[in-house]
Amino acid sequence: MDFKRVVLTSALFSLLAACGGASITFVRSQPPPHPMTAKSVESVAIFQAPPADRKYVEVGRIEVSFGMTNTDGLDTARTKVRAKAAEVGCDGLIEGGVNQMMSATCIVFTDGKTS
Repeated sequence: MDFKRVVLTSALFSLLAACGGASITFVRSQPPPHPMTAKSVESVAIFQAPPADRKYVEVGRIEVSFGMTNTDGLDTARTKVRAKAAEVGCDGLIEGGVNQMMSATCIVFTDGKTS
């Protein structure tokens, strides 16, 4: 393959990665202690470590992938994860690893209170 073709192919793949957007998934791991309903994004609590002061159930995992070319990738990923959490009815998120993909554990408080 000649140099020009290599450069064009690399540029095309970079462009596709930058424009492809984020892919987001929610995978349920166990049933919630009560029915989950959609809520406002602002009401979804964000935790860096498991909350010690409230009992909860880990009901699933939310993952979002983002490209290296996206300079605000992590902020965008957090926004998308929190929006998905609100959509499916998570009370909170325990943030997980970040490496071109952000993951968070969806939790539901067992006491029925949302915050």
